[in-house]
Amino acid sequence: MLFTVEFLPLAIERIDEDDCSEYAVRVAVRGSLDLEDAAEAGLLLRTLAAGGAHRVILSLEQLGYIDSTGIGAIIRAKKDLSARGGDLVLLHVPPNIKDIFELVNLKGFVRSFYDDDEALRHLAASLPGVGPKPDKP
Repeated sequence: MLFTVEFLPLAIERIDEDDCSEYAVRVAVRGSLDLEDAAEAGLLLRTLAAGGAHRVILSLEQLGYIDSTGIGAIIRAKKDLSARGGDLVLLHVPPNIKDIFELVNLKGFVRSFYDDDEALRHLAASLPGVGPKPDKP
């Protein structure tokens, strides 16, 4: 499994550039999210949350397989971020993974998006006192 992590600004103006709460963190997952890899994914997401990154976009475009331990890691990360006043959303869920999420009713718990800007707008809307980043012309 390979992770790519990217910080994306959510606000027009940042009060403190060292404050990662005004950024979304996009974590792209490539490969499988199963018994062997779910612990790594969970550790990465917990570490990001503990460091102040409370808005996470989990990009699954290159995810080929997920099992119950991978689903559990997503659920735990979502609960942890929600408890910290943040959120986790899914991005570009492949059709085979989407079918699995529908079977376990994950879509009712974690929002999914197929447009990067829409996911960012959703997360930016939760920033206290700061407007969302405008659309690019």
